[in-house]
Amino acid sequence: MKAVAANLALILGCLGLIALAVFGLGDTSVLVPPPEAAAESFLHQLATHRYARALPLLEEGTRTRVDASVLRRATEQLEGGRGRLDPVHGEPGVVVGSEATARVTTPRGEVRVRLVRQHGLWRIKDLEGLRWSGAP
Repeated sequence: MKAVAANLALILGCLGLIALAVFGLGDTSVLVPPPEAAAESFLHQLATHRYARALPLLEEGTRTRVDASVLRRATEQLEGGRGRLDPVHGEPGVVVGSEATARVTTPRGEVRVRLVRQHGLWRIKDLEGLRWSGAP
């Protein structure tokens, strides 16, 4: 019985240290996916037309104003003059406190994404920040 209690205490201690690192010390990329991973995942979901899977990657305020049809229109706008987005690859951007930018490269160019840290994870800040970088 003592061994079970000791193992449980060790596990809880480790979970406490992880929570401290993520929330207390503001970990932005070691124990949580970095901004570019969140941006890449979001663009991949849009490119493959899985809008329901893209919705949870939006920050809470944006998620209340956006549904699958809005994401479909945003994808159509991005693909507009350039064609399909896939494959996508996230590239590091700039992190300033709880906000970040990331670049997602596609065969058609580079898309810039604005992110915000929410509940310890990076989320897409808004769809207005979804822009192609440079000329086509």
